Amino acid sequence: MYATPDYQIAIDRSQGEYRDRVRKLPANLRRTPFQGKPLGSKYLREKRVKGRRIYYIVYEEFKIVLLVGVSSKKDQSSEIDKIKRELQNLYDYVKSIRQDG
Repeated sequence: MYATPDYQIAIDRSQGEYRDRVRKLPANLRRTPFQGKPLGSKYLREKRVKGRRIYYIVYEEFKIVLLVGVSSKKDQSSEIDKIKRELQNLYDYVKSIRQDG
């Protein structure tokens, strides 16, 4: 389980019950990575937590789940578009993690 800096910053800024629930998400995704709603592909997914959306990508090839973003319903479309534009960079990032780790 890995997270991008954007994701980590968003989570670090969160508070209360939402933050507590989001911190449990990686353990849940390790067990069942395909539990969230698919977003145009099997691998890009979203999981709703307390009215916000957590975005992640499942890389079966590397056995890695990468947490990539957080948004409200209002910002959902722009966040998904941003992630889709960055898919190749995110793939390269995961590939480098696997080579280093």
